[in-house]
Amino acid sequence: MDKVILKKFLRAGYIEKASLVATIQGVPQGGIISPSLALIALSGLEERLTKHFKKNRGKIHAIIYADDFVITGESKEILENEVIPLVKKLLN
Repeated sequence: MDKVILKKFLRAGYIEKASLVATIQGVPQGGIISPSLALIALSGLEERLTKHFKKNRGKIHAIIYADDFVITGESKEILENEVIPLVKKLLN
């Protein structure tokens, strides 16, 4: 999805009790769009982690459910030094 269109969509606001509520940042807590946006943002994350760490023989597991995810790893060092930078790169 085009980032410009997505930003406009997210800043369009929402209707609550017949009133328009402006959205400056993010989506409403529990909003029905959250899981869909998470899937867009996280698409390919698990696959990229698996490919990267299969080569480097590190044991990494990603669990993605709706708009939450958890990544577990073989050691704290692998998570801090390799996984976090890779995830930040993928999400930017």
